Amino acid sequence: MSLEKAVLIPRSPSSVPSVTFQYNPTKYTVAKTTEWEFAKQKGQDVSAVEFVKGQGRTITMELFLDGLETSKDVSADVASLNKMMSVDPSNKGKSGKARPPFVEFHWAASKEQVFPAVIKTMNVAYTMFHSNGTPARATVNLTLQEVADAAKKSGQNPSSLGNSGISSHRVVAGETLDLIAYNELGDSKHWRFIAELNNIHNPFDLRPGMHLTIAPPP
Repeated sequence: MSLEKAVLIPRSPSSVPSVTFQYNPTKYTVAKTTEWEFAKQKGQDVSAVEFVKGQGRTITMELFLDGLETSKDVSADVASLNKMMSVDPSNKGKSGKARPPFVEFHWAASKEQVFPAVIKTMNVAYTMFHSNGTPARATVNLTLQEVADAAKKSGQNPSSLGNSGISSHRVVAGETLDLIAYNELGDSKHWRFIAELNNIHNPFDLRPGMHLTIAPPP
């Protein structure tokens, strides 16, 4: 049985590719806070308290990128993570102001493991380099801040990426791009669009466990 890889997927329509991590985190820290307001009562040992609001969980983890044996430049994945923290003019909230994309952190096959969030902080340490000077290994420390999952509130499938027609597909053994295009979009000829959307240069280079962003063709 192949190891389920951790993957970070942009939730908003974007050309930013997903980032799959070669090694899953060995541990991660989950924190949650709530906000309370304490009454200003003089002469009391214990003040009355009123609940103000809850705040989403934060997940802090250490992830590894490794391209040493495959001669891969891991800075390409770091660039994708940076874009997930950069303002995208196509993403606008109710205020009309552009924002960075929301993301989903997937780890394990269960949909209950989907974590809708924004990247709050990221620190990258390059630890090894190829002979031409490009980064071969990097350690990425991420803090993800949970956000309200609009898909769940509206009763949509939890794997929905929060925008109409945008979804995520996990590749299983034996699948091809044209088969995925037929099953997801109703027409096998859309395989090229899926390839371009996910920056797949070789259509035969599909591996079980890969996560593909699926969107309606233009």
